[in-house]
This record gives sequence, C-alpha cells and structure tokens, in this order.
Amino acid sequence: MRRRASLVLLAFAVFFAALSPLIRWYAFPRLAKIPPSQYQDMVLEAKNATLLDYATMKSKKVPKVSIVQTLKGNVAAAEKIKDRTGRDVVVWDTLSYVADDKGKMVSQIPERYVFDAHSQEPVHAGGEHVDGDPVRRQGIEYKWPFLTEKRDYAYFDFQTRTSAPIHYKGTRTVRGIETYYFEQTIPWTKVKVPKKLPLGATPETVEQIGLERWYTTKRMFWVEPVTGAPVDGQEIHKEEMRWKDQPGKKPLTAFAGHVKMRPDFQDATVDLVSSQRQLVLMMTSYLPWGFLALGGLLLAASLVLEARARQRLGELRVRPRRPRGPRRRAGAPPHETRGLLGLFVRRVGSADAGSSGHGCLGYRPRSSARTPR
Repeated sequence: MRRRASLVLLAFAVFFAALSPLIRWYAFPRLAKIPPSQYQDMVLEAKNATLLDYATMKSKKVPKVSIVQTLKGNVAAAEKIKDRTGRDVVVWDTLSYVADDKGKMVSQIPERYVFDAHSQEPVHAGGEHVDGDPVRRQGIEYKWPFLTEKRDYAYFDFQTRTSAPIHYKGTRTVRGIETYYFEQTIPWTKVKVPKKLPLGATPETVEQIGLERWYTTKRMFWVEPVTGAPVDGQEIHKEEMRWKDQPGKKPLTAFAGHVKMRPDFQDATVDLVSSQRQLVLMMTSYLPWGFLALGGLLLAASLVLEARARQRLGELRVRPRRPRGPRRRAGAPPHETRGLLGLFVRRVGSADAGSSGHGCLGYRPRSSARTPR
C-alpha cells in the first residue's frame, strides 16, 4: 500500500515539476497580451508655459497648457490584420490634443499605431500614420514590453517620425512602486507643422509666411518593469517657428514648458498598474515557483514512503519462522503419524479398540461361534 502511494506521489511530483517551466516559458508568452479594445485617456499639464498667439504672431506666457492624449483600440482593424497575417495585433488610434489655459485648441495630431499584442513590437501591416502621413515605426511607443529589461530601447518620436534610443538610467521609486527610469533627448530637428492649428491656420499658410517648425525635447519615463507600463511621464518641450530666409531673425517660440502628468491621472495609472502587475507575477513567478516547490515536496514524501516500504519488506524477510509439527488429516487421532511405524500403530490400535473380540491383528479364535448359513 505504501509503495502504491509513493508511486502516486511521484507521478504528481513529476507533473508539477514539468508544469512549472511550461507556465513560465510556454503559457505566459501566449496568454499575456494587450487587449485589442483598450481605451485610455491621459492629461498632462505644463504650468507657466509659453505659447504662440497665431492672431498676433507673438509669443506669450500662459498659466497652463494641457495636453490630452486619448488612446482607443480599433478592434475591427485588428481583426482584419489578424485574418491577413495570422498574428495577434493591437491597433491604437490615438490623438494628442493641445489646449491653452482657456480650453481653446492649440494643435491636434492623430496617429495610428499597429503592434504585436504580446511583444509590443511594431507590425507593418499598412495603415500606420502620424497626422495622416504614412510612417514605418521602429521600436516602441507609449508602452514597454512585459518584463522590461534594464537596457536601452528604440523609441519612436511622432514629431520627427523617426526612432531614437531611449536610455536606461537606473531605478526610481514612484508612489511606492519600483520603476525603471528611461530618458531620451531629441536635438533640435525640423519637423512638420500640424495640419490643425488655431484660427484655421494650415501648414501651407505657415509656409507662405516664411516660417518652419523646429522642435527639441527631453523625454522622461518611469516604467513599472513587470507590466511595462509607464507610471509617470514628463517632457521638457520646446518648439520654435524659424524664419526660412532670415536665419538671423529671432525665432518665434511656439511652445515651451515642462510637461508633467496630472496627479489624479497618475494615481489612477498607479492603481491600474498595481492590479495588472499581480496577474503578470502570477504567471511569471508565483505559479512557476509554487508548482516547483510543490513538486519537490511531493518527491520528498514519495521517497520517504518508498524508504519505509523497503524497510518493512526487509524486516519481513529476516524474521525467523516458527517450527511446525507434523501435519495430520482432518478427523485423525492426535497420535497419528506417517510411515511404516504409523501403519503398525494404526493396525494395533484398531485391534485393541475393536468390540468384535477378534483379537490382535484381526485373529479370530476357532471356538468362536459362527453364524449359521
């Protein structure tokens, strides 16, 4: 019974030990993915910023500039790409809407971002664009991969429509969460004018005035490494309108400010990331290590039962047997024995115990009366 139980425990030990790496290296990469229907909005603010007044074409100080980033998953587009490519993809339609302190639009830039739902790598399946201009992204944007590593990544800048390294700068603690801090600096670069501007201005009208747009930024992200989600983001952002034919003329500051995530949205992001973090840790740490430990315990219990079973078997083999007497048939007298001596005893005993008076060995005396025929 103990040996049978030890075999059962051994089978379960092998099962859980084999299940541990399968969950981590097979199930997790296939199950962990970004949902295609995700919707998220984020508000960032730059206080005491500088804006260009397109009515007077002069720069002015404003108390606050708000940047509203809206992200919406396009499920229908993602399904079409999956039918064509066979890959799980996510299609994000995003909008960066910049407003002044009075809520009036300063600029807005739409995007479409197509990426792999599991690895967050860009998928070039058509339809990618920034402000209507087709692009071919390289690297990440908005989100880091699950289980972010301590290394540099290529990050796509939608203003320049190019990718550049974003450098890992160490760990930081944000609202009780350990994060990886990344930093990217884009030098002064000539960029396209947004297609939607205040007062009906267009890129063509800006060009007719003889201006062109230049941009630089220092981009900072604090990324929760398990989920790959930024819990904080900031930019030291500058834009200028420079005179094309008059390089010595002072440029117009179109926008300048330190952009930070609004505190209430940061709190909501931290709460969301904390809950999602536990799900990822369950697949990458809790279940694999738990099953491995359970397999080890079951193996130890199996070996203990097997050792006890072998010890019991050894005791039974060395235990001395009790001496047994001669066997007798059922109903035989206690003094019955085997062999010639036993035959002799049985015959003598029959004569002595007989009631016919035939005498020893069945001898019949001659004087005995015979039954008349």
